[in-house]
Amino acid sequence: MANYYEILNIGINASQGEIKKNYRKKAKQCHPDMPNGNDVKFQKLYEAYQTLINIQKRKIYDVENNFTNKKTQIHQEFKLNYPNKNHRYSSHKKSYPEYRNKTTSSTKDICLKCHGLGKIKEPFVNFEIWRRCSYCEGSGLES
Repeated sequence: MANYYEILNIGINASQGEIKKNYRKKAKQCHPDMPNGNDVKFQKLYEAYQTLINIQKRKIYDVENNFTNKKTQIHQEFKLNYPNKNHRYSSHKKSYPEYRNKTTSSTKDICLKCHGLGKIKEPFVNFEIWRRCSYCEGSGLES
């Protein structure tokens, strides 16, 4: 199997726009209707384009040909081991009901001074610093 990235003259991390741009450029050069056109070359070019422009086909192609970088492989392995994308956060909210109740409170309970953050930005010389809200004492809720 030919290397589709070399056929389209793009890098492994090329965006959809780069793929389309290089495909069109190469297609003009080797299209069968052009004077120097080559039907076999154009078919390979089209096959490469169809595979790389489709995100799912591209992932399969990359895995089969070992084109995935280490970061992508780690991410895919993590997704396989933890199929529920919110597993950490959902279990956290289940374990700490007081946290869940605090974040889902109505807008009437939220501190008006810090807008529920529990901290306020204050100017300090050339930058800003965060200070604990004195009105709600850092809870983010009216007392």
